[in-house]
Amino acid sequence: EKSLDKGKKIALSKKDIQGLASIHNISNIVYFTQGKYQKALEHIESALEYQMQLNNKLKLAKYRANYAQCLNQLNEIDLAIEQNKESIKLKKELEEIKSLGASYAVLANTYFSKGDFSLAFGTGIKAIAIFRANNMINFEARALVLVSDSLMHLGRYKEMRGYTEQAESILADFDEPFLIGKLELMHSHFFLNENDINAAIDHVDSCIDLFEMAEQRSFLLDAYIHKMNLLIKQNALSKAKRVMSKINMQSRKLAGSEG
Repeated sequence: EKSLDKGKKIALSKKDIQGLASIHNISNIVYFTQGKYQKALEHIESALEYQMQLNNKLKLAKYRANYAQCLNQLNEIDLAIEQNKESIKLKKELEEIKSLGASYAVLANTYFSKGDFSLAFGTGIKAIAIFRANNMINFEARALVLVSDSLMHLGRYKEMRGYTEQAESILADFDEPFLIGKLELMHSHFFLNENDINAAIDHVDSCIDLFEMAEQRSFLLDAYIHKMNLLIKQNALSKAKRVMSKINMQSRKLAGSEG
């Protein structure tokens, strides 16, 4: 942060508008990675303010995509969609196909947050095609997980399995416990739909282990709730009660971290 502040002072003294825009964009990325979304938003708004004074449409498009990501995290969904569409429009004008995949992926994630899973699926497919054509393997895997999740929410379980298998084949080479955990949760829902409760429990247990490893408390809480419901279906009420105590503990931890 000190280095970035020093860079800003130098850029201001030289009246380097592009330098100021770039430094604020880097600050946005740093704060976004740390989960400090409001601070990230402040910096990307400053980056856009400076960038709009210059004639560089590609940087403007990329900054709008970063702005959309922040807005999405802060639940400003409609504005996030608007900014993402602006980013996509600019990239299409510039024929900047490679980076267009990232804009489609962010837009798909925003549609998912809004609960519009059909649009999330359709937009995610566009992102996958671009990532695959440009050999952007890790990004492709993330888009495959999002598309799979969208299909699960649409109840299209058999179709979902095709995408989860593709994602798993890629993620086998990466250290991504959170993404693999999400896939395990999808498998659990698939087997629940097939009325195979034992297999559903096995997969949610794997999911819980992975979410704990990734320290994803909100997702861990959802996984425990899913497991409790599975145990209730099995009439394993004493086990369900033990899981309920874990749910209460995770809820307290989550409330403490948010406070």
